[in-house]
Parts: sequence; C-alpha cells; structure tokens
Amino acid sequence: MGIISKIRTPSKNHFILLLLCAVISYLIRSRDSYELRPVWRKRAEYHHFENKKYPVKSEQLPPPVITDLDSDGINEVILVTNDLKLSVMTLPDAVKKDEEDKTLPHVSVKHKAVLPQATNGGQDQPSGWPVVMVTGFTEPYLSMVQVRHQVIVIVTNTWWVFCYSSDLKLLWQRQLLDFKEQFDNYYVKSMGAHVTSQSVKKSDGGLIIVGGSYAHKQHLETEEKEINKDGNATDSSHKEHSVDENTYTHFSTFALAGRDGTTRWHHLPGEFGEEETKHEEQGQEHHWKLTLKRHRLHVGESPWTYYKNELYKALPHNWRDVKDTRFTLGRYQKVVDEGMYREGEEESGAQSPTPAALDPKHVIGYAYGGQRPHSHSEHVTNANAVVINHQNGVEVLNLLTGRPITRLQLPDDGAVYGTLDAENDIKKLSWGEQERYSPCFLEIQRLFPIKEQLERFPVCMTKRLFFTTNWVYDEDMFVKLPPLVIKSVARKSGIIRHLLGHHLRKETDAYDLIAIGSLGRVSSVDKNGDFNWQTQTSASWDGVALVVRQMKKSDWTEQSHEFLNSFHPDRVLMPLQLYGDKVNLILVGWSSVSLIELTEGRVLAEHSTPCPSTGPLVVGDFNNDGYNDVIFTCKFGYIGFSLHRRANHTYTVMYGVSVFLVILVIGWILSPERRYHRTSDSDDDDST
Repeated sequence: MGIISKIRTPSKNHFILLLLCAVISYLIRSRDSYELRPVWRKRAEYHHFENKKYPVKSEQLPPPVITDLDSDGINEVILVTNDLKLSVMTLPDAVKKDEEDKTLPHVSVKHKAVLPQATNGGQDQPSGWPVVMVTGFTEPYLSMVQVRHQVIVIVTNTWWVFCYSSDLKLLWQRQLLDFKEQFDNYYVKSMGAHVTSQSVKKSDGGLIIVGGSYAHKQHLETEEKEINKDGNATDSSHKEHSVDENTYTHFSTFALAGRDGTTRWHHLPGEFGEEETKHEEQGQEHHWKLTLKRHRLHVGESPWTYYKNELYKALPHNWRDVKDTRFTLGRYQKVVDEGMYREGEEESGAQSPTPAALDPKHVIGYAYGGQRPHSHSEHVTNANAVVINHQNGVEVLNLLTGRPITRLQLPDDGAVYGTLDAENDIKKLSWGEQERYSPCFLEIQRLFPIKEQLERFPVCMTKRLFFTTNWVYDEDMFVKLPPLVIKSVARKSGIIRHLLGHHLRKETDAYDLIAIGSLGRVSSVDKNGDFNWQTQTSASWDGVALVVRQMKKSDWTEQSHEFLNSFHPDRVLMPLQLYGDKVNLILVGWSSVSLIELTEGRVLAEHSTPCPSTGPLVVGDFNNDGYNDVIFTCKFGYIGFSLHRRANHTYTVMYGVSVFLVILVIGWILSPERRYHRTSDSDDDDST
C-alpha cells in the first residue's frame, strides 16, 4: 500500500500543535527593522524671526530640495535659511567619525549666495519673501553619456523670479507683476513653478513656468468704511483702491525663457476670450465676489470630460495651502468617444517627439533608477500641456501658447477629490476639513453626474471581538491632517485573518484611505469603512492641543501660541528604496517622527525631535546609499535623518526554529515507527 497506508489520521492534539506552531510563526515571522538616525543639522538664527522665538506660518520657507545638480553622481541638499541665504550642501565628513561623538555635525556648504535686492531703475528694493524653490534641467536629455546641470528657480511673494546656476551664479532676475503698495493688502494664496527642457523657440534654452494667485488680507472697501466711519471718504479715494481685483485673485501663469527670462507667453485675467471683471460705477457698492461666474470657459477651451483619462492622473486633488500647488507636464488629446481621438486646436503647437525617450522603468535602489539624472516630466513623451493643481481645481494650459485646453473646477474647501473605486468617477472625500469640525468621520460623495452621498463612517474607533472603543472627543479640531488615498496595498491584520488568508494581496481596483489623528493613531480603511489595520505611533500632538481646548485664550501659555501659529504636522508617502513602491508613510508630530509601512500598519522606525515641526517633510537620498532619507524642519533649523536597514537576526533565528518544530511535528505524526507502536499497543489490549 506504500507510505499512505501507514499514515494514521491525526488526532485533535496534533491539530492543536500545528495551530500553535502556525501562530508562533505568525508572531515572530522574519522582518527587517529600520532606524531613523539624525546625521546633520543646519542651524536657524532666532533673531531673524519676527517674535525672536519661533517662525510663524507667514515666515515659512520653501522646502529643501534633494537632487544631483551637476550630474556627478552625488546628491546635494539645496535650502533657503531664514536669513535669506541660498545654500548648496553635501553630507558632512563628520558623519563617518566615531559614533561616540554625540554632537550633531553641520552640513558641509558647497556653495552659498545671498538672495539679492531686486534692482529697479538703478535703485535697490526688497525682493520679497521666498515662497517657491524648484530645480530642473533646461537642456534636453540626449544620451547616457551626457552631463547636464540643473538650474535653481526661486519665486518670491512679490512676483520676483531669480534663476541660479548649479554653482549659485545668478543668471537672471525678473519681476513678472508689480502691484506696488497693493502687496501689503494681499497674501500669496497659491504659487508654484516648474522647469522643463521644452522650448517655444530654439534659442530659449528651456522654459521656466511660474504661476500664482493672491487673496485679500481684508477687503479694501470694507477697510475704507471702518477707517472712515464719519463718511469723509471721497469717490477719488475709492477709485484709487478699487483696482481690478481679478488681477490679484486670478491664477496667472507665465512661461519664461530659461536662458534670459524673456516672457514667451502668459495667461492673465481677460485673456483668451475671458470676460474682464468690471466694477459697478455711479457710486453703487459692489463686492468683488459678485463678478465671478462659475464654470466660465475660455474661447477654445473644452469640457474636462473630453480629457477624463488624462485628468485622472492629476488626482487625488487636495489643496489646503500654497505648498499643495503642483505643476506637471502631460500629453492631452481630446477623446470624443471610446477608441477615437479627434485633433483639436489645442494640439496645433505639438512638438516633435523627444530625441532620446527615457525608459519609464527604473532599477529599484539606484539613483535615478540607473539612468542619468533627469526630471520626472522627461518621461512624458511629446508633452504638449502644463497641468496645474491649485485652489480652483486642475487647470490645463497649452505648453507653447498658454491657451487653456480644459479645466476641472473643484471647490476650495480642503476636501479630497479623486477616484476611490473601480467606478472610475470623481468622488469627494470629506474628513472634517471645516474649522472646528472633528476629523473622526469620513464621508464619501459622488459629484458627477449628480451629487449623491454614498458612505459615512467613523475612523476614531477600535473594534475588538468583545468590545469597541472610540476617542472622538480626544481628537484635536484645531490642527488636522487630511487622509491619504492610495491604491490598495493593505493586508488584513490579525491572527485569524492571517490563517484565513486575508493577508494575501489581491489584484483589485480598490483603494485604501489612510486616516491620521492627533493622538498618533493611523488607520487604514476601505471605501465601506471596514478597517484593514490600526496602529499607534509616537507622532502625536494631542497633549498640547488639549491645553488649548481647555484654557481660555487669555490663559494660553507660550507653547499654546506656538502650537497654533507655528506648528506644522506633516505626512508623506515614500518608498524605502529609491523608485520602489510607495507603501510607507513618514509622519511627524509635536515631538517625534515615525515611519510606518502601509501593508500591515507596522511601525518600522521612530525617533524623537528636538522641537515641534514647522514645515513639510522632504524625502530623498542625501547620503547616496540607495535608501530614502528625511529632512525635518523646526525652529532650530533643519535636521537630516538617514534611514538605515538592520537585519533582525533574533527574529530570523526564532522563525527558523519555529519552522523546524513544525517539520518535526509533521514528521512525528507521519512516522511509521509511531504507527507500529500504536498498532502493537492496540493488539495487546485486544489480547487481554
């Protein structure tokens, strides 16, 4: 009969042993651990802050940039300090010294420059506060042996643009719009920039695309009424301040030649057939918002549904402040119906294909994926459009003329807009984005073709087998982080789910919603509100927020004012290795930074921070080891955290031992000698 005839049916004890071994192997399965290690710092000078203590939100600087400026294979860190100095830095040599030295070394400054005073008519005047800093290549990518140098572009809140070479030589400066004294009445609402090697003319040397809009600090007419309560304001003074306000609030875009800053095209209010805003005359009061019209299209502009597939690449859209403004390039062709394209006037200026198209595939763990340094937009074949995410939604302009191609108009309310399931339509994800609303409930609404509420579910709760707890009233309503929407990577956590196979990844069109709270709890849910996993991190800020909620404003401490006026928590999706899958989340709170993987919610690494975060996190490989690192910003300056992988030898040994025990148990169950002894014992019992 063979060995099969010798196998005895396993008993209940055998199954218990196997189950116990499986549980042990699940709990101690082999996992690598990671460490966030601070390796350098760049100090900030306190006396440059307005209050001499910490930077307020209006004093926030552009985030640092990690990139290879001169194609030498070594990444540099480009940042602006609060004394308005631009620096190009590399990792300090002191990092390689003995680890017993607890002093955190400063970065090595490679190049330094002071942001210039803008020159106008031979006289120097303040050039404004830097808002945007980007880098990019103005030469087209031609071959693997080509050596290209990037330029650095800085845009200030007074529309000044400064272009620097990779060694910080000022190439040119230009003021795009001059509002003169009106700048004092407005603040930057949205602003961004993009550097591309595409050109309108052969002599352009690439393009620098800059766009932005302003918002009122206080409406001018209302301010005039409050100042002149006795009614002495004259009509002439009213007309002097009542400029065309659309000039400020309209998102205006400029394309500048990379060589000398010459304007190649611009998109200003009233251009391309758009109606100009006109104020009421004859002494009648007229509010500026009454002149706005919803969904007004420019001449030649097409509805967004003709470009639906391309527009979806710019989603999810979540705009809350100036740092959420994004510029990208794309290839837009009008889709009239499925499978058929129709040439439109927006393609009249289409360029010839890129001379050497870049391979979209990158080798994980290598700088620039094993290719020469390049920008992400250089992977777009035959780009013909500039795609802008700003406070009014997604706007698409022709790359060569600036003529509007299409736009996806979305409300400026802080909600998340994007595709959340396989239905492939745009939905709104509300998360308590309004002021003094709790972030503990997610609400999904359909927008097109009709507005419809689909789901509403809580995320500030924990479900167990015998009980359910929630912390709705403990969450902060002052400082909140919006949820993230990503393609589903989550695996159900828990031993029972693991044994049932729920941890296995399934190829579906599902999405994960990653909710983050002030208590440091991170939750992954699907669109129906079912939890994938929940985890607790040290990146919280609920302790300070609780004091703010419980005390009167007159009793607030210095820490409370710093919390409301300076604190900036942040979270960024990132791969562990360069060009890997973005299945990890880096999160910073009041006094800690945490790294979480998003498949099972495991905390990979955590580290304390010396002061509260005051700016966005920046991810990149500044030590050139193939793993992404993090730059953290606070009132003390900038701190660089490097990510180090550590093999978990202890868990590996325990995992190997548990597997070995499973093999022994199975071998013992199937052992022929054991069956022989069992048979002999049963024969003896029968004989007696």
